[in-house]
Amino acid sequence: MAAGFSALSILLSWFWFHETFPEEKRGKGTQKSPFTLVAMLQASRKPYIGLLLILLFTQQIIFDGFQQMLALFTLGRLGLNASGNSIIFVFVGLIIAIMHGSKFRSAEQVKQERVQPLNNCVIY
Repeated sequence: MAAGFSALSILLSWFWFHETFPEEKRGKGTQKSPFTLVAMLQASRKPYIGLLLILLFTQQIIFDGFQQMLALFTLGRLGLNASGNSIIFVFVGLIIAIMHGSKFRSAEQVKQERVQPLNNCVIY
């Protein structure tokens, strides 16, 4: 099913959408991409940026491990398969979304300092 939607998306993009970048300007760009390995290494040498990159990487590894361990735990203890696990993740996501949406109607009404402790409690 997903492969069919992906193929449909590719076909629609190929036949329906037209190129908007003029043909005479294609391939003549002189500006290099700012996202290179050297740029990332230079940014990571800055005091707080390097620490934040390490924390983000660590958080991703921990969350990926949590997802995999939760699947094994719920399969072994609760007998839930992949669809049961997806229901758990949808339920947790809905709780987080409701907490953000109902408690704080708009970002202009609330300062980040008031929101952060609640976010930490809900997520962790």
